[in-house]
Amino acid sequence: PTPTTNTSQTALACPEGGDAVSQDYYYIQGSNTSVQLQISNDLCTLVLTNGESFKPVGRSYSGNDWEPAAGDFASLVWFDCSGTICNVTLPDPSIYDGNYYYQLTSFVTPPNVNVMARFLEQITFGTTRSDL
Repeated sequence: PTPTTNTSQTALACPEGGDAVSQDYYYIQGSNTSVQLQISNDLCTLVLTNGESFKPVGRSYSGNDWEPAAGDFASLVWFDCSGTICNVTLPDPSIYDGNYYYQLTSFVTPPNVNVMARFLEQITFGTTRSDL
């Protein structure tokens, strides 16, 4: 999918996931761009990417505040959270060579029914003693 430009002043929410990983893309450009991010109940990550290379910036999960990710951005970003919204000033993506942009990605926990079905499938059709 082609990245879209986020021009709204509202807090960005992580994409809603389905059965697979759900991704949403934002071009957040300009030097020291201030962005609002909603706190996520599922694992939501913010990365700087050009589609091939990914540099982790931060994450929110289980209703916790956004926190910086280890790596290049650990000392460059700081999340100021209040309620369900966190403010962050993102470094200009043009400092990296290539067409980099920021991307939000959700990793949704499968419903309990899927977890139980996977467990039952694994224990039901496994190797038997006679097979050994």
